[in-house]
Amino acid sequence: MSQLMRQGHQVVPTLGGMGGVELLVKTPAGRQLEVVVRGVPDNGRWLVNEEPEGELDQRFYVLLNYKRFEEPRAYPMVFVMPAARAEGMKTERGRGKAIVFGNKKQCPPDLDRWAEAWAVIQ
Repeated sequence: MSQLMRQGHQVVPTLGGMGGVELLVKTPAGRQLEVVVRGVPDNGRWLVNEEPEGELDQRFYVLLNYKRFEEPRAYPMVFVMPAARAEGMKTERGRGKAIVFGNKKQCPPDLDRWAEAWAVIQ
């Protein structure tokens, strides 16, 4: 939320009231967006929304990977991408869907492209 605010966006948390969306964002240009945030301690997968999101051009994902989750000052690895790209990374995982990053075989090949890609949220 703070990263988006630092870029001039207006940001409001949904407090769990919008399904899988955690933040509502209004860009400086007036565009209204939704942001899904998922954070995990380095366990190899982010659990994501099950419904198709590829057509939602106003939705973005912010995925956090905490290498040292128990350390409050440790900054996570951050990946920021449009929902359409996140949709292409989703795989079936048990009863839901996930984006798997824990091993080279299952990791999306272009995941690194989205590292700290805050500029995609416009």
